[in-house]
Amino acid sequence: MLNGIDTPIDDYGNTALHLATIQNDYELVSLLLLKGANPNVRNNTDENGSTPLMKASYGGHVNIVEKLIEKNANVNATDNMGYTALIWAALKGHSEVCEILIKHGADVN
Repeated sequence: MLNGIDTPIDDYGNTALHLATIQNDYELVSLLLLKGANPNVRNNTDENGSTPLMKASYGGHVNIVEKLIEKNANVNATDNMGYTALIWAALKGHSEVCEILIKHGADVN
């Protein structure tokens, strides 16, 4: 693992994996995961406490959602408001992401 790969790098507590996910940079997300980035890391100062999967779901980034799940991202993790990746995807109308999350065990209740 790279030293400090899961260290927050901005004022919102986002890690490199969060930022690569937000930017929909599949190649960088893949590289960071290959080098040991934690797919379940939470941004620690943002009011939401989001995981990369939540960010990808919110953005509708299908390929990144699939990659994070492949690397054991928790599809039922909740943020500080109690929202899951499925809730974020549904709120933004990303039906394909919702289907992927449900297929991989996301709780629909």
